Amino acid sequence: WFEDTFFVSTHTGNMAWAGIALSSLFEETQENLYLEAAKTLADWCIDSTQTTYGFIGGFQGWGPTGQTKLTYKSTEHNIDLYALFIRLFDITSDSTYFYASENAKDLVLSMWNDDDSHFWTGTLADGISINTNPDQIPLDIQAWYLMAFQDDSSQYSNGIEWANQNCYIEDFISPNYSEPISGFDFNTDLEGIWFEGSAQAALANNMKGNTVFAEEIISDIEYVQNNHINPMFYNFNNKGIVAADHNHVTTGFDWEYHSRLHVGATCWYIFAKLGCNPYYYPFDILTNIENYENLMDNKNVRLLQNYPNPFKYQTEISFYLSGRQNIKLQVFNIHGQKVKTLYDSNLAQGKHSIIWNSKSDNNKEVAGGIYFYKLKSGNNEITKKMLKIN
Repeated sequence: WFEDTFFVSTHTGNMAWAGIALSSLFEETQENLYLEAAKTLADWCIDSTQTTYGFIGGFQGWGPTGQTKLTYKSTEHNIDLYALFIRLFDITSDSTYFYASENAKDLVLSMWNDDDSHFWTGTLADGISINTNPDQIPLDIQAWYLMAFQDDSSQYSNGIEWANQNCYIEDFISPNYSEPISGFDFNTDLEGIWFEGSAQAALANNMKGNTVFAEEIISDIEYVQNNHINPMFYNFNNKGIVAADHNHVTTGFDWEYHSRLHVGATCWYIFAKLGCNPYYYPFDILTNIENYENLMDNKNVRLLQNYPNPFKYQTEISFYLSGRQNIKLQVFNIHGQKVKTLYDSNLAQGKHSIIWNSKSDNNKEVAGGIYFYKLKSGNNEITKKMLKIN
């Protein structure tokens, strides 16, 4: 066990991921202790790290008297916080989480570099000036934006295309593998392959519709898993995924990745292989309907969270069907009154998406506020809530 200041520090992005996991546990089990734990983490971030312009990095140092505030603002951290807050708002309808999500979102979108179509890593220590160091433009935030914001079509989703062009290494000669391998570096210096980021890029490319490329990336990770040149290597066991193809793969920051088994790399490979977006629950299975059916334990239907949410004029509602069936999709106001029937007929197996343009059956624009959308299929009935803003 090796403990350093990083291990005893508190970073907002890490808090967010723990809160996301706890939120998923709550949605799976409906045990309130998981929700309360997620809210405790989210509330701490709001109370301790929120500014009028996004959220700072957290606190670093040994113990309560030796800790210093990390005043930079990370695009990565704010992406994670956005997902946590919007999920808690969906669960609790507490507007505190909605406004916190908007604050994190504003920071993320302000980091967009329109000239080159990528996100910057965040701000400098003043919390305002954008860090434009070309060696510190990470791959992960280009991929994570798609997942956390569930956006595969706006200009911001093109960050993954920038990463494909600037972070991808083809036929890299690594000292640990007998054949050339391909994958993504953490940044743009292209001096090593980072497998955690490669899996993230595979998942994001899948979301963007680059499915063949995504499968190629996954295939390379699987080759690495099974073909280390030294099978007795102390941290290679043909099971997990190593962090990098060789030791000392640089990031542009003050840490490196090494050819060691890595929980993060292994988890992200699993997400990419199954097509799971880990920011949201139920997990959005993007690739294989057979995997989806198995994971859903033969449930007939699965309703996703609408996107965007909150929305102003229109929003998209998506759902999966495990087989052909009759479905009815309706929108209700907070008083339980029907606002609109969006669909009432038979649909085939697979994923379906329906747009609600926030007009009632008499073609009048509905007022802002909380609405519920209900999907009925046979004896199954699933309801989720959404927020329309004026």
